[in-house]
Amino acid sequence: MFFKPLISSLQLKGCEVVVTTQDYRENLDLCRHVGLNHIISAGKPGPTKLDKLKNYIERVQLLTYVYHEIQPHLAISMMNPETCHIAYALNVPNVCFCDNLGHDAPLTLPLATRIFAPFTVPLTDLAEYGQVQANTLFYSALNPLVWLRLHEVNNDVLKDLGIKKKPVIVVRGLTSLEKQKIEKLDACVLSFSELSNPMFDMQSILARCDVFIGAGETMNVEAAYYGTPVINSCPKTSYALKFLEENGLAVHASTPEQVVVEAKKALKAGRNNRKAHEVFGRMEFHMDQLCEKIMVS
Repeated sequence: MFFKPLISSLQLKGCEVVVTTQDYRENLDLCRHVGLNHIISAGKPGPTKLDKLKNYIERVQLLTYVYHEIQPHLAISMMNPETCHIAYALNVPNVCFCDNLGHDAPLTLPLATRIFAPFTVPLTDLAEYGQVQANTLFYSALNPLVWLRLHEVNNDVLKDLGIKKKPVIVVRGLTSLEKQKIEKLDACVLSFSELSNPMFDMQSILARCDVFIGAGETMNVEAAYYGTPVINSCPKTSYALKFLEENGLAVHASTPEQVVVEAKKALKAGRNNRKAHEVFGRMEFHMDQLCEKIMVS
């Protein structure tokens, strides 16, 4: 979702863009849904460390062949280790988009020619991986705004799904115990697993539900953007989630009991439309300017 508008902008500037992806159902469904032509570079790894290593080797071999055939002038990824390693080995300039410093950071950032990051990522944290301000460009928006500002909300989405009971709570990534406790509330509780078909307009569902309880970053930001109260149940924080909590657009709940308490509070307090408008209204993402910076990397 993040790269689709970027790809379109680069193509409008005359660039030939080749998209690669791993053979994950979610990735392939998304590529088909947004109309992205793509090259499949490897299948999904197995559960063991040996499986993951074999998958890494397979992906590096396939991508090396692609790079050798295409001879790209630039590699762009969301901190993808294989992409960064191949680009470095073949002396191809390597642009990394970085919104979090997870386990891939030490494998990718030291090899990046240039880094693009949201304003929430501290330069001091990037400096731990050898990056300096001259190599880093910050933009004043969270990544999901790239597609959210292009999305037209279907206000009848819940009606279209046959949902009549109100209020509506959408949950993702909860433990079975947390979900059991939430389902005891007087509300319609929808699990993401029931809505994960790409034909569902998930952004509109997040915009029209009354509360979202999530254990990940992207959907939490999406829900908060629309003013939907967000309960963050993720055990690990991130720069974006911390920003949402500091600005009153999300609350953190670390136990099933806390999740239920915060859900009740959110239902009583109502939506955060005005606050969301104020916070996200200050953010800007100029794709044309970003493309120009990428092309000179």
